[in-house]
Amino acid sequence: FKEITNHAYNIGLEVAMMTNGAWKPKDTEVIGTKMKWVRISLDTFNEERYRKEKDTGLFKKVIENIKEIVKYPVKVGLNCNVGDYNKDEILDFAYESKKLGVNYIQYRPIIGLPFETSFNEEYRQQYSKEWVEELTPKLFAAEQLTDKNFKVYASWDKFGNLTKPNVGRNYKKCYYHHFQLQRTTFQQQCTLNKV
Repeated sequence: FKEITNHAYNIGLEVAMMTNGAWKPKDTEVIGTKMKWVRISLDTFNEERYRKEKDTGLFKKVIENIKEIVKYPVKVGLNCNVGDYNKDEILDFAYESKKLGVNYIQYRPIIGLPFETSFNEEYRQQYSKEWVEELTPKLFAAEQLTDKNFKVYASWDKFGNLTKPNVGRNYKKCYYHHFQLQRTTFQQQCTLNKV
């Protein structure tokens, strides 16, 4: 990771990262000095909710990484995907983010899933116009915390889409995992290609 990041930076590429924030502490310096921005998907400051929704116990590690990365010149943002489980935290999320010293936060709605698997039942519903109307004052209040050092963005276009008919995902299966990138060494690549 460090080698690739440094190389990309050294040949003049702008390097950035979207992440869950659970990187190894030894990578903080290269992220902080060589990347233009880093956006961390956090969604909640409630450790138990984080554990349930993210299915991991890495909350404290992520918060520690955020506390360290804001000491560097990289632009740091937090993403909050809003659903029923965390809609009561909208304003608190903004206050906590500002206290951490990040540069910005972004709120986006969770879009309902159109396909059924054993674990996604609570994400199958599509939120409604009434749901958006309930959240709008909270999102506006959070935006009022914006100042020269801290920005609050609500993806109003995404929230607005929820008020339209036939919104959401229109596929029955997700194929994303078929297109994930993998790093291989030259020797591994030769073996794969039978060279």
